[in-house]
Amino acid sequence: MLIKPKLLFPENFKGKIMKKLLLLAVAVLMAMMPVASFAKAVISDSDLDSAKAEKSVSIALAEKVIADSELDEVTAEAGVSISFVDVKIKDVASSATLSIGDSDGFTGYTGAGWLGANGIAISGNVAVISGTAVIDVGTNSASETRVNMTLPTVTLGAMNVTATMKLSNAMTMTGANVLGSLNLRGFSTQLTGGSVQIYAH
Repeated sequence: MLIKPKLLFPENFKGKIMKKLLLLAVAVLMAMMPVASFAKAVISDSDLDSAKAEKSVSIALAEKVIADSELDEVTAEAGVSISFVDVKIKDVASSATLSIGDSDGFTGYTGAGWLGANGIAISGNVAVISGTAVIDVGTNSASETRVNMTLPTVTLGAMNVTATMKLSNAMTMTGANVLGSLNLRGFSTQLTGGSVQIYAH
């Protein structure tokens, strides 16, 4: 009669232990992997150097590394942006005056003289401004500094304009030297985009 020796542990004990050890190892590995290991790009070499010292796993799993030479080609510009949303300038009162003058005249007429209009009245939209104006200041290789302004969309009108055209010896266009009357109806035009540069010369 054979007597089967009594085992200290069940026969499947080793298998259960191996499974638990394997699960523990996987759990520890997952805990050691930083969240950054799922990143798709590591930005610069300086970041990479620190990451290599502290988070070597994340470097190994990164899908793309952007080198400094690539970053050198990326530029940023500072400036001022002014956004216009349907800004309207309208209805000029009939007391407005416009004049262009010469302070010393010409031979035989050496006193100041002025050409212009008074009693200017505008009804409707003088201007409607929409879009974004961008203002930048820069200096070129010749040390010339300029202001560059990218213009928004400016719509003039529709408007009606009336005025009295005159000659005068005063910029206020007083006196009776009337050239005629201006009557402009339904005027409208539009300035779209473009840019203006301002610089000294």
